[in-house]
Amino acid sequence: MGNEKLRGMRILITEDLHPKGIGMLEEAGMELVYWDWQKLTDPSLPTDFDAIIGKQYYQCNQALIDRLLPRLKYVITCGAGLDNIDLKYCAEKGIKVFNAPGSNAASVAEHVVMVALMILRNLNACQSSVHAGRWDRFELAGNELMGKTFGIIGLGAIGRHLVHRLSVFGVRMIYTDIRRDMESELKYGLEFVDRDTLLAEADIVTLHAWLDDSTFHLMNDETIGKMKDGAILINAARGPLVDQEALARALEAGKLRGAAIDVYEQEPPEYKPLLDREDVVFTPHNSGVPYEGYIRMITWAVTNFFNGA
Repeated sequence: MGNEKLRGMRILITEDLHPKGIGMLEEAGMELVYWDWQKLTDPSLPTDFDAIIGKQYYQCNQALIDRLLPRLKYVITCGAGLDNIDLKYCAEKGIKVFNAPGSNAASVAEHVVMVALMILRNLNACQSSVHAGRWDRFELAGNELMGKTFGIIGLGAIGRHLVHRLSVFGVRMIYTDIRRDMESELKYGLEFVDRDTLLAEADIVTLHAWLDDSTFHLMNDETIGKMKDGAILINAARGPLVDQEALARALEAGKLRGAAIDVYEQEPPEYKPLLDREDVVFTPHNSGVPYEGYIRMITWAVTNFFNGA
């Protein structure tokens, strides 16, 4: 499709987007209107938009959609996830939804490898030790990644990128998903197991599942209790996949060696029993948005919109 179809359309932009994405919309001849995603319920919000675009924070729910109907025809989110959009209601109203699946997969996969190594090699404690003038060389030497069992819950685009990167580390890789990926199994020696087996055998468990009713608090007291003693839990998917109180209890009890959390039930996070822990690597929901990944997320979403509008 040529961009002529989009010329003159009004698009509501709810969050800061990279200039490359903005430039694509401008070159298509669209009229851009900026409005803070936190103020989408403001009565003064204009309603004459053909499309709305943002990242993961704006909530495209029924109330917002109703306000923008009957003109609204397109909803775009610059990322892989769609849980901020009422997909069912969009379908009922004939609204096309576009996102950027796979655009940040490499970014998140690199992040997972990084934080796994940080925990295994006690990087947080090493930093503190050196800054404090100590030299805990052997006490904090930690462990190798080689020889460990890496358990992946959810083998989508991120999971496949992760498997590719882990294949050079000499780890055993196991995964569980609603469907098998025979190609990856054959290519990388990946093993398909059920979830309980994965939790019992993995030294490192990383979450890459979608968030829905079936995965809310996927990791709770019961499932964390099934994990191998001294294992590591990584969540760079969606915050509510993990019951943060259950995680804090498991760390306090010594059930887990550590955790790496990039996404939270509330952002920014406020749950102090977890935030105060030194055995957790915390990042501010930025595993998928290093410079290169951030550009891909926005430009891919806009390209998909152009191609499908």
